[in-house]
Amino acid sequence: MKIIKVELPKEIKELILCPLADLHIGAPECDIDFIKNEIKYIQETPNAYCVLNGDIIDNSTRNSVGDVYSQTLSPQQQIDLASELLMPIKDKIIAITNGNHEERSYRESGIDLMSYLAVKLGKEDYYANESAFIFLTFGINKTHTKGAMANREKSYSPMQFTVYITHGRGGGRKEGAKAIRLADMANIIDADCYIHSHTHLPMTMKENFFRVDYSRQSVIETEKLFVNTGSTLGYAKYAEKLECKPSSKAMPKIIFSKKYKHGASHPQKEMKVIM
Repeated sequence: MKIIKVELPKEIKELILCPLADLHIGAPECDIDFIKNEIKYIQETPNAYCVLNGDIIDNSTRNSVGDVYSQTLSPQQQIDLASELLMPIKDKIIAITNGNHEERSYRESGIDLMSYLAVKLGKEDYYANESAFIFLTFGINKTHTKGAMANREKSYSPMQFTVYITHGRGGGRKEGAKAIRLADMANIIDADCYIHSHTHLPMTMKENFFRVDYSRQSVIETEKLFVNTGSTLGYAKYAEKLECKPSSKAMPKIIFSKKYKHGASHPQKEMKVIM
């Protein structure tokens, strides 16, 4: 499992993480204008960053599922266009994972297209072939000390969240099966936030969890956030043939911050999602 440590500016008090996945650049149903607007939002919002969570390009090949003849661009042109579109926000990309569409080229020829895209963007250190576990650090916490020195002593430390991301494979056609795939990520590793893609169903849910605190030999009740991303595809031909529902283009944006409860000496993590 790839471990990625991301330290962002301490001036950030609220971080917006924008997962980009299932863009399917090169498919005739791909909404390029929608992608450009998402990238523009990330570029123009100082506290917005993003992860690329697979299927950035459509990459239909002669031996794969999909219509190789209807693609608007060749796989090479798809990678070049993806690089061109993402270049203005390359410094805001904090992780890149592989998708099943990019994986087609690896199965046929041993070429890892997402690794190639990461190199083109200068983000090879942030690339994970399968999944990534991110230590996300930003801003500062202000904690008041207790006792006689409470009015004079303060300790400062950065905010830290953990995020586990993977593109995903398989899943069912029904919403319940897709939700199960998302929730099952918590069976792999303990994290604050889980990001899953592939199933083209924007979805978010929360669960509470008792996390072990070894330093205090106790447990802390905490909240886990689960996010499934959407797709930029219109109603694709393969979806129509398989009698699938059209995909939603909603792209969830995750907001990480801290909340302070009255009387508490330590702030609590807060995570919420906007569409």
